[in-house]
Amino acid sequence: MALRYASAISLGGIELSDHFRAPVSTDREGRMVEIELASGKIKRYWKGASRSVFTLSWQWLPSLDANTVDDKAGRDTLRTTFKDSQVLHTLIFRDSSGGTETYTVWVDSYSEELTRRDTEYFWTVNLAVREQ
Repeated sequence: MALRYASAISLGGIELSDHFRAPVSTDREGRMVEIELASGKIKRYWKGASRSVFTLSWQWLPSLDANTVDDKAGRDTLRTTFKDSQVLHTLIFRDSSGGTETYTVWVDSYSEELTRRDTEYFWTVNLAVREQ
């Protein structure tokens, strides 16, 4: 899917860092119905509206924006903006050819784990957002 290879991602107006970011995981949420036709074939379709769930993950993400490889959102920015967010955000995927895909999402889950504490703090961060 093209979203996995987006060259830039912004969420709620904040540019997300590519600093050890894993490819975006996309899942569909909805109810799939299977019907067996008279010919014996099985037909599947999504009943009702289906929504996408996007999971973004980083390893070795520094705390500060200035310490990421691209000066984009570090762990502190992600935590303060999205940890307990009950607000709708705009998720924008941009590819290298200039194409964009835009979604209205809300934060489904946010988790973090301290990976290393040295002169700088490094984190493993997981952020899941669900389409409205």
